[in-house]
Amino acid sequence: MDDFAYFEDSESKVGYLTSNREGGKGYDDIYQFYIQKCKQILAGTVYDVDTKNPISQAKVTLLTEDNNVIKQVVSDSKGGYTFDDLNCEQQYLVRASKEEYATQEKRIKTGSSNKKNIIDLELKRDQIILNPCDDLAKLLDIPIIHFDFDKYNIRPDAQLELQKVLAVLNKYPSMEIDIRSHTDCRGSDTYNEVLSENRAQSTKKYLIDNGINPKRLTAKGYGEYRLLNNCDCKNENANCSKEQHQANRRSEFIVTSFKGNKCDYK
Repeated sequence: MDDFAYFEDSESKVGYLTSNREGGKGYDDIYQFYIQKCKQILAGTVYDVDTKNPISQAKVTLLTEDNNVIKQVVSDSKGGYTFDDLNCEQQYLVRASKEEYATQEKRIKTGSSNKKNIIDLELKRDQIILNPCDDLAKLLDIPIIHFDFDKYNIRPDAQLELQKVLAVLNKYPSMEIDIRSHTDCRGSDTYNEVLSENRAQSTKKYLIDNGINPKRLTAKGYGEYRLLNNCDCKNENANCSKEQHQANRRSEFIVTSFKGNKCDYK
């Protein structure tokens, strides 16, 4: 219809317009309206970046662009959070944090009209979850503690990986581990048993030399009896590459005791 003579008072938030729309008292009528404040809402979900599971009880903080705290909430059982009554056309920071996770922060600029802004926050664990019987090599993403063929000395690249094991042992002083060393199938059974035992003891000695109490460590060589692949030299049809043999020359670090809980895995 014909709307004209628009007027608004920015202080009183009251406005007027003239219109010939249907439902009036005459041909042209004066209508009064109230100016609604621009309202912005910020909401989203906090979740684990790896598992995609929602994270409850995470602290979510709304801050100004200058890093001053405005308000804090805690994520609900589904990882959700909400902040109401943000200003329009303004920059904010939203930050999520929780124990055992690295903090994440995102920046947002609100629009000029009513809107619900959805910002999901992904948190990544900065601490590993340990349980008895876990293999530290897998949890710490240690590819393999490699040994050269017919050798049991700790290679420089293996030392770098063993530093990860050292860090965990130092962080959890009550933890005990069992070092398990394995060979490939080349050589006699007896020779491989001796070689793997030497490798296990060599790894154990390295950890002891770097400050770990010997009482927290056990070590055993398993020879070629626990291969990771089909590279069994007794199999006449086996045709294995150097890489496949190398994969079998490894050490495992099984958590045998952690926070008073024992592992009965053999």
